[in-house]
Amino acid sequence: MIFYSASLFRKAGTPVALGNIVTMSFFVLGTLLASCISGKFGRRPIQLWSLVVINLCLFLMGICVMLKWNNLLLGTMAIFFTFCQIGPCTIAWIYTSEIATKKSMSIAVTSTWIELLILGMITKPLFDSTDYGFFVFGTVNSVMMLIMFLFMKETKGLSEEQIGQLYVRDNQVKDMVELAYG
Repeated sequence: MIFYSASLFRKAGTPVALGNIVTMSFFVLGTLLASCISGKFGRRPIQLWSLVVINLCLFLMGICVMLKWNNLLLGTMAIFFTFCQIGPCTIAWIYTSEIATKKSMSIAVTSTWIELLILGMITKPLFDSTDYGFFVFGTVNSVMMLIMFLFMKETKGLSEEQIGQLYVRDNQVKDMVELAYG
């Protein structure tokens, strides 16, 4: 949504510069909150709860666009940006750095930038052609939230060795140990 926020600010009658300052302020707030609470609550619950809030915001923003509730749209955008920074934009990178090898980290970074490029290319045409853009993103986010719920494992309180074993099946570990030590 950051790719299209300037257009949303214009539609809502908010100066784009002011909207950008507010947006970045909520980004900083979300990052600080994520840094403060990630050690206390763990990565998985923060990521999942932030995705729930993001989803609610996406669907509410869709309603706001359809009904031309511009002030509520701006407020919902602020909440959306804050929780994006709390969850996917901060916790996702902390989590990835904990569970990934050097090779898988480079794949994660590359795929993220490719996804952002595609997102940047489709967002404006999607929002220009329909009022249902937020509903599309909300639906995609719902699918991703389900995938994370099913497969994301908690790393809080685990040693590096335990984290390294989270996504490895027992028989794979035995095979690797036998291969390494004969």
